[in-house]
Amino acid sequence: MLTGEPFDAEQAREMGLVTHVTDDVPATVARLCEGVLAGAPRAIAETKRLLRRVPALDRNTAFAEMRSLSDELFDGTDAVEGMAAFRERRSPVWPS
Repeated sequence: MLTGEPFDAEQAREMGLVTHVTDDVPATVARLCEGVLAGAPRAIAETKRLLRRVPALDRNTAFAEMRSLSDELFDGTDAVEGMAAFRERRSPVWPS
């Protein structure tokens, strides 16, 4: 980008600028959204909150907060329900 040299979508993926390259953008976006919507609401909300904070944190603090959140969420009722649903091959029923 600094040189002004053009690059295509595949090159952008290789550089890590994008995670998906597809001809069917609406279907890809829908699939990614379904994955997010299937997740535990609290985990998604807390992760989004943390991601907004991370840029302002130094590296060690950011990693510590990510680890702490992960530990907290994996000890919670959402994790228990998520693992049970996976074992039982069913959709999770998230606590309100």
